Amino acid sequence: WARVRDGLRETVDSTAPWLLVGLAVAALVAPLLREQWLGYIPAWLEVAFFALLGLPTYVCASGATPLVAVLIHKGVSPGAALAFLLTGPATNITTFGVLSQLHGHRVALAFGGVVAVVTVALGHLVNRYVTAPAGLRMDQVPSEAGVGFGMLCLWAVAGLFLVSLLRRGPRAFVGELYAVESVEAAERECAHQH
Repeated sequence: WARVRDGLRETVDSTAPWLLVGLAVAALVAPLLREQWLGYIPAWLEVAFFALLGLPTYVCASGATPLVAVLIHKGVSPGAALAFLLTGPATNITTFGVLSQLHGHRVALAFGGVVAVVTVALGHLVNRYVTAPAGLRMDQVPSEAGVGFGMLCLWAVAGLFLVSLLRRGPRAFVGELYAVESVEAAERECAHQH
């Protein structure tokens, strides 16, 4: 029961605002982003471009997923999407702050460089062995007549989000987007003995 409560309460509380922001951004970007614009990026540079695009942006991986789905729909390779998904959450300000304070600026910069190199390598590896399905348009996805399993899942997730909003209140719900862990709190967590 503790795991179910954790999954349906704490996990929803921490990811719901990010998912809603990600869906909103994806809905705004989808009609604005032209497939031809992404065609200007050379294929050999695409993974590195999206890895570097993810470096300065602190995004929750859950919130970035709808945006990445739109990018793949518009023609971005799966490896470039993976590179963006990995670099954003891994290279946030808190991580760099903790690493700089505990180990120095060189270690923090080396960490950022290693993350960039590894994600680019993983992206190229994924592109070599995985291809995105061609020809599937978002506006042509077959919809179920009436209420199907997909619609029930959508209503269940919407219900969990609403319960989280009502239980925590709007300020705490939206505050999850701004909850930046302090360097001191991260140090205390790292300082425990194994």
